[in-house]
Amino acid sequence: MPINKLYYHGNTVIVGRGTANRLEGFIESLRPYKIGIVTDSGVAKALRNLINMYLDTLPIDLYIELGQGEEQKSIENAIKLWRELYRNGFTRKSILIALGGGVIIDIVGFVASTYMRGIDYISIPTTLLSQADSCVGGKTGLDLDGKNVIGTFYPPKITIVDPTLLKKLPHKIYIQGISEIIKHGLLCSQELLNELENKMPKILGKDIDALEKIISESLSIKINIVNQDLYESGYRMILNLGHTIGHAIEAASQYTIPHGEAVSIGISKELLISEELIGFRHRKTIINILDRYGLPTETDIPVNKIMEFIAKDKKNLHGKPRIILLKDISRPVIHELPIKIIEDILVRT
Repeated sequence: MPINKLYYHGNTVIVGRGTANRLEGFIESLRPYKIGIVTDSGVAKALRNLINMYLDTLPIDLYIELGQGEEQKSIENAIKLWRELYRNGFTRKSILIALGGGVIIDIVGFVASTYMRGIDYISIPTTLLSQADSCVGGKTGLDLDGKNVIGTFYPPKITIVDPTLLKKLPHKIYIQGISEIIKHGLLCSQELLNELENKMPKILGKDIDALEKIISESLSIKINIVNQDLYESGYRMILNLGHTIGHAIEAASQYTIPHGEAVSIGISKELLISEELIGFRHRKTIINILDRYGLPTETDIPVNKIMEFIAKDKKNLHGKPRIILLKDISRPVIHELPIKIIEDILVRT
């Protein structure tokens, strides 16, 4: 499959095998004064050859490895990165490179958006979840008691999506991206859902042709939505399908349940609410797809604990959660629901 270029709000997304090896050419187009790379310890171990190539062939002025996990999205780490940039003489003409999954992209994007009132950054996502979803849209974030309580909208100047980077990704981390791809299919594309069903063995086997296709389709759907509403003032909110309950589960578990798994459970529960309230008819089919990919659709976390975090969700309006429901495939609706209705449905299941 040839390299696919997608665009949103003046930023470029490049999808294709081997694109991570072409970083030098992409950097040259930005003509930066200084260059910094931020990654995490897991990526540094898995992609050591790629990182060594960058350090050997590019004029890298700063290289930082953070730890792994959601807890890295902290104010303390943001301060650490700001200080390192300042100590190393980074200016508004400098760039950062985020090499990692959603956590690294979130914190690097936030730091880039706030250092000297904003510097450019390049995103190189290394998980299926980040390649098919979170690498585009421009959301950045830090956690403060809840998930992404602090953040900005600040897209990377260039996003490089190279499916070959997924080859060394552990299976448990790899399959989490399926939940976000299913979300995009539910919102806009029966064809993408069919692809996930029909090509399941190839996708589970990390076949590059299959991955390029579903990643490109998933990103095209998200970019089309983001292009209409970058700042999530209305239509873009549909991308939160599965996330109102999913984020609450993630936070209630103290992030022992990772994002992709929490979203999978969130999708299953929000489809249940859709079924009961507005007649969605395909819940069992979607649950079956999630199950076959090995993603969870249930949790042992008490409902009252989940509801505590739903009550604090940043999308809430006048004390009511705004939750994305589906009338049918490609027919999402934004609903304001009393917390009691959500709780009553979840308690019964």
